[in-house]
Amino acid sequence: IENFDFDGYITIPTGITLTYYNSETDANTDTNPITTATTPPSNDYPSAGGETIWVRAVNLDGCVTVSSFELVIDTVPDYTPVPLFQVCDDSNPDGQTDFDLDSQNIDIATVGGVFNPDLTVTYHLTEADAEAGTIPSLSSPFNNTTPFSQFIWVRVEDDITGCYGDFQMELNVISPIAGTPTPLVECDEVPNDGIAEFTLSDADTDIIAGQPDTFVTYYETEDLAITGDPLDALASPFTNITADTQTIFARLEENVLGCYDVTQLMLIVDEAPTINDSIENYLICDN
Repeated sequence: IENFDFDGYITIPTGITLTYYNSETDANTDTNPITTATTPPSNDYPSAGGETIWVRAVNLDGCVTVSSFELVIDTVPDYTPVPLFQVCDDSNPDGQTDFDLDSQNIDIATVGGVFNPDLTVTYHLTEADAEAGTIPSLSSPFNNTTPFSQFIWVRVEDDITGCYGDFQMELNVISPIAGTPTPLVECDEVPNDGIAEFTLSDADTDIIAGQPDTFVTYYETEDLAITGDPLDALASPFTNITADTQTIFARLEENVLGCYDVTQLMLIVDEAPTINDSIENYLICDN
């Protein structure tokens, strides 16, 4: 059951008086009118729909016209809520970035694989704004004002009936930040060529820095790390190709969208000590 406001539904011309009735007979005879003073009132009339209301229009000369309208209750349109919208952080990892809100419109207006072109989707800061529908909606792209996670409201309105539904959507910025790893140091072997094997995964803990659902891969150059092609990743153990000290690049990547951050890892080969002078045999007498 919904409440209908008859007085707010029909625009009353100047010099015309409108009165509402439950039957055509009552309207023709001006009997049992529905007014703001009756129970139920004409400005808050409860109905389950499927009901005919008769209206009597009288002008200043007493001329009368009787007409009618149906009370119809339409349902909230079918749509697909999108409760979570995730994007990767931008080059400034502060948890704030642009969200292309309009990119979600098709998913929201599609139910069972069928897109409904009669649905209008708008985005709002609060539930009250979404319910009102008259508040200017959020523009797209929208830069979240609360870092990392912000909740907004989505209004889905049927263009034909004017009925609508709304739901809450979380805007989530995924922002992995690679920790600074301690350089990996391996001892050289005589003749000290500056080359050694490094177990690259020994730096994983420093780079992940406790961030869940992330993994690390290593690359020879920063450009390769940014591209992130697994075929270019260095195998572990890795033998340095630049003697003594080599800088490689670690890519920290999360598992949801593939958001990533890149940091440097130093590989240092520590020179083994050498003995330059020959050592004479050490003799001791047996007793």
